[in-house]
Amino acid sequence: MRRLYVAANNVETILLIEVLKSKGIPAFALKDVLQGALGEIPFIETWPEVWLEQDSQYEIAKKVVDDWQSTKTSGSIFCDACSEHSPSEFELCWNCGAAFDT
Repeated sequence: MRRLYVAANNVETILLIEVLKSKGIPAFALKDVLQGALGEIPFIETWPEVWLEQDSQYEIAKKVVDDWQSTKTSGSIFCDACSEHSPSEFELCWNCGAAFDT
């Protein structure tokens, strides 16, 4: 096991784990339940982390993270299938699951 990424929040952790899994890289979260203890323990100890199950996949996973971070932008994408808006870093519509053209 090897730590890959320290996230800003649990949502970012979940999104990154799902991106990694979609690329065939098994990952999991640690410290994802500590944010409720903020104030009782140092804040830096409450940041959720993404860990890899296999150290040998670190370099590939790091590239996935770098690509993922470079495409994160604020804003939204309009879904032609259901007319809903999703965050721009999503690859699928949150409402209907339709793939976005990228």
